Amino acid sequence: MSEQQGFDFANAIAERDAGRLKELLADDLDFRAVTPRKIWEFEGIDALVDTTIMGTWFTADAPIVDVINIEHDQVGTRERVGYTFRVEGEEGPSLVQQQAFYDAEAGKITWLRILCSGYQPIN
Repeated sequence: MSEQQGFDFANAIAERDAGRLKELLADDLDFRAVTPRKIWEFEGIDALVDTTIMGTWFTADAPIVDVINIEHDQVGTRERVGYTFRVEGEEGPSLVQQQAFYDAEAGKITWLRILCSGYQPIN
């Protein structure tokens, strides 16, 4: 079981630790993601971490100010980590949740699918 990689992945996003994210992901990662406006494909580790995760999904302009929860589960041989963050952006406070399903080998995530809720305003 590779539960630790899921927790490390979520925490690295929350901490904006691009170096740690790159360490967690295999060079030949099989990646896809769905956000409210786009379907994402793998274009290399640097592009995924720097451009997609840190440059588009979770930018410095809308910092993660709180980790609401991180949870892990296993579905057969596949791992799942779900995480909810509180984000402060121009539009005010929001919650964003992602569900990430993954496989890991030798400490690296080798297969990753992410589904994102999008930024949901807190009333």
